[in-house]
Amino acid sequence: MTTDTQQIIFRTGTDGTPVATVNGQAYTMFSELLSAVPDMPALSLARALNHFDPKGSDYSLIRDPETFQQRYKAQYKRAESAPFDPNNPDISNFPMPDLSQIRVPELMGAEIVFYATLNGLGVPYRVSGPADGGGVLTYLPL
Repeated sequence: MTTDTQQIIFRTGTDGTPVATVNGQAYTMFSELLSAVPDMPALSLARALNHFDPKGSDYSLIRDPETFQQRYKAQYKRAESAPFDPNNPDISNFPMPDLSQIRVPELMGAEIVFYATLNGLGVPYRVSGPADGGGVLTYLPL
């Protein structure tokens, strides 16, 4: 079975459990989804790994690096010119990251590397880990 990101529907169940649905079949574990769709493209694989990761709900996958970079730079510039508010941190409280590192999800042997933003703040992170879901994903700020 071939697939793309349009054919896998990611959602959260009523009990808060991550769910992925393919052709009407719901999966609540990454390993089950990978068994059902073993030839998942890197973008779908990254979405699935992030979705089922315990920390994944705190992050959103960066799907379009160029658009993200343009928006981030504009947001950073606006934040820098805004008055400082110690009760409301924004991205200008962090050094400008090297946005040129951000790429589409990529398989590197048995590992996957993708980029995500921390929800709420929007700071980019490099995410890496075993592509088979057999280990921990590492989220490192750029």
